[in-house]
Amino acid sequence: MWAAGRGPVERPGEATIVMGDYAFSPNRLTWRAGETVTLTIVNGSSAQPGTPHEIMFGRRPLREEGALGPVQGDGFEEQLLDGATVEVLAGERVTMVMAETARLTGVDPMALMPPGMDMAGMEMRPGMDFMAVVGAVGSLTIRFVVPDRPGDWEFGCFQQDGQHYLNGMRGIVTVTSS
Repeated sequence: MWAAGRGPVERPGEATIVMGDYAFSPNRLTWRAGETVTLTIVNGSSAQPGTPHEIMFGRRPLREEGALGPVQGDGFEEQLLDGATVEVLAGERVTMVMAETARLTGVDPMALMPPGMDMAGMEMRPGMDFMAVVGAVGSLTIRFVVPDRPGDWEFGCFQQDGQHYLNGMRGIVTVTSS
């Protein structure tokens, strides 16, 4: 739901996150453990050409060893959606939806991807349990039951080897006890 001039409005059980260039709006959400959440992720990139953005949920961003020392990794050490069932409801201009320990149901993510997109050889890396990449002016709607993992969790975009995250493309979701 959108409020005139203010953007997305969060309602109980529903949330919309707009992915702008280096920012999420809103960048703070609160979910209750056990609550069923329908989450719509919208890529609102205004860059020309539009920039794809991704979303992952977790704690403690990964750090990797680079040629000149530690660098931003791609994902989190601890996953919010680890073991959860994530139902894919709809989407357009989705370039990737992947899960390792989360279980995907609903619409086949391959049906949402551009023709000719080849996922052969693509593997989830540690820290990337559930990950969705949405192309410019695209969207993805998913539904899941919020795991009983109270506390603050991050959501972030790690595109361009983590540069989006380092530039501030992250937010907080607070999970409260049921």
